[in-house]
Amino acid sequence: MSSQQEHIEIAKKHKRFITFTVLSVEKYPEQCKADVFCVWVVLAAYYRAIHLLEAIFDKNRQPHAVPDNEGDADRRRHRLFNKLHLSKIEEEYKELRRLVLHAKYLPGNSVFDYDVVTQMDQTRKVIVDGHLKRIERLVADALGITPEKLEP
Repeated sequence: MSSQQEHIEIAKKHKRFITFTVLSVEKYPEQCKADVFCVWVVLAAYYRAIHLLEAIFDKNRQPHAVPDNEGDADRRRHRLFNKLHLSKIEEEYKELRRLVLHAKYLPGNSVFDYDVVTQMDQTRKVIVDGHLKRIERLVADALGITPEKLEP
């Protein structure tokens, strides 16, 4: 299992990928189609959040929520959110998870969700500068560090 610092380092790699991908789509819109690349940004944001959460769990000496299947991992995380009094992080995580599932499967039932996962300005606003940024601040508080320590 990874340690708190190892999870933070992995999360930093996801942030570098997010930054690179957003800039690539903005600079080369014809070559980097937003509807494809946004999905990757949403997925990277989700996995960044997962590793940041695992850093908190490790700090609190809680076993990691590494899944045998995704449902088990979600139930484990829910128990840890409750045990560690992380309800605000859980709210942001659940919304990010909902959007990542939408990005992966594109069920087509919400125009707003579709726009969030296919239009870079919306992906950036709602995911990167919204849910993920709030998770980063809350995680930094829970770890007792400044948010800058979570940045690449």
